[in-house]
Amino acid sequence: YKITEDALRDGTIVPLPGANFVLYKDGDREHPIEYTSLEENGTKFVFKGLENGVYTIHESEVPEGYEGADDFGLFPVTSNL
Repeated sequence: YKITEDALRDGTIVPLPGANFVLYKDGDREHPIEYTSLEENGTKFVFKGLENGVYTIHESEVPEGYEGADDFGLFPVTSNL
């Protein structure tokens, strides 16, 4: 599975230099999943090779001038095959 997360500011997709994100699967904060690529000038963080589970996206590095966000909520990754 693959997840693409857009960087948004005021509803507009924009690059966020200095921002980094990780995923946590099933609440396991000991083993963060780093994004596998950064696309379109830093506006899309791509996580590939995900297994079924419930994931949380977390801002691991906050750009200068921004406040860090709490986790962005839980979302399931499942296969319908």
